[in-house]
Amino acid sequence: MSKKVGLDTLPIGWQDTIHQMFSEGCFESEIIMWIRENRTTGTFSMNLFNRWMIDEPEFIEVISMGFQACEAFWGKLLRKNINQRNFNSAAWNRVMITKFKWEKDTPSIHINTPRENTSNKTPEEILDMINEKFQMDRDKTSK
Repeated sequence: MSKKVGLDTLPIGWQDTIHQMFSEGCFESEIIMWIRENRTTGTFSMNLFNRWMIDEPEFIEVISMGFQACEAFWGKLLRKNINQRNFNSAAWNRVMITKFKWEKDTPSIHINTPRENTSNKTPEEILDMINEKFQMDRDKTSK
């Protein structure tokens, strides 16, 4: 029977390093490679990563908080660069779809599009307006 390998095989300060990596927008695969390259003993596989995500509360917490930090990084990137002429919003959107499981059919928000005043509308009326705009956008793309 093989001995279970735990978090004690990670270098001291692994929590801060992983959080910092996620805070810079890195992908889960980069975290896995960092663990693989920096463990003090043994190898590292997806099976072990998955086991730690079930059995190791500290690891679960660090990775979960890391995912939040990572999504915040990508959100901040959009917020700071959306009006820059050379910002690649299509690439940003692709990252959000693949990395954070955004739906491909999520209605897009056109930042520079004039908006109708909604201050005197009910939430239901606003939702109807959004759905109508979304349907018009889908109709345009399906032609």
